[in-house]
Amino acid sequence: MYKLLPIPLAQKFINRINDNAFIPCDNGNTDYQSYLSWLADGNTPEAADLPPPPPPVFPILHRGEFENGLLNLGILTYADLRQSYRDADLPYPIKQIVDAAVAGGTPTPEQLQAAPYNLPAPIATGVAQAIAGGLTLTAAERDKIAYTWVSMSIVERHYPLVAQLGLVLGISDAVMDQLFLKRGESTNG
Repeated sequence: MYKLLPIPLAQKFINRINDNAFIPCDNGNTDYQSYLSWLADGNTPEAADLPPPPPPVFPILHRGEFENGLLNLGILTYADLRQSYRDADLPYPIKQIVDAAVAGGTPTPEQLQAAPYNLPAPIATGVAQAIAGGLTLTAAERDKIAYTWVSMSIVERHYPLVAQLGLVLGISDAVMDQLFLKRGESTNG
């Protein structure tokens, strides 16, 4: 039995499956002659394996597009963003989440839903799991996250802040990828 190879190898070789030999496409080669005879008997080689898809190319988002994505996920509200701009600080509830990680301990989702955090249930659950999983931040790391948020005008998928926010907000990589690929448009549905 034989298997086709992906281009450009398919133009030069055929793969014999039983011993994984790469047989040159040369009429003078006895193994290639056996392959041609096998084809003439009505046999069909297996299809070539498809190459893996290329990694997605994430667009660079303007800060507003990123914020819209977090709004569409239900993580932020417009009131949170207005207050963030007034205070030149992280928007609530991100500020509360980061502060919870700085405070240490292992709050339960129920504690994070109550004062002083008042986080929505799905976010509180993700944050509690992240903190229980070892998420802790120093005050300096909290300040760096806040400074990055306040000073950013563009956001790229590979930014450390994006990974940190994904972790503390309980946003999976797949959801964060979609937030970027859809340029902050609705990502939940």
